[in-house]
Amino acid sequence: MVAAVYIDQRDRDKRASSFIISGLPTSAIHSDTSIVKELCSNEFHVDIDIVNTKRLGKVLSSTSSSLSSSSVKVQPILVNVKNADHVKQIISLARQLRQSVVPLIRDNVFINPSLTKAEATAVYELRCRRRETVARRSTTDHFHGNTANN
Repeated sequence: MVAAVYIDQRDRDKRASSFIISGLPTSAIHSDTSIVKELCSNEFHVDIDIVNTKRLGKVLSSTSSSLSSSSVKVQPILVNVKNADHVKQIISLARQLRQSVVPLIRDNVFINPSLTKAEATAVYELRCRRRETVARRSTTDHFHGNTANN
């Protein structure tokens, strides 16, 4: 039991210095590290010290000409940094991406913490319950005529 707790704590500490960026396409000209540094600098005005970056999942080939570039799934990037405080800062600023002047970033790029499979499942279930509650509340309000327009 103690070993499992130790392993879990070590894994959590390792994940504390990393985050995941989804929706950021690959570039033939620039490395993922330089793209992430540029994103953080331009969008958040934060200069981060990146240890390494890694694309997650299967390597996706774009050999099919029938698929448009907008329908091709982009692999997420795992970003490891030297300072865990930078991770907290980047994740707290991630909502600013929705106001980006760059449409590709505003519409497609998301930054999330690096979670274990169990943590990700728990967060997903909480999000689903929250959405159900909001949906129930809005249909109840609509049914009783409690809309903002009344």
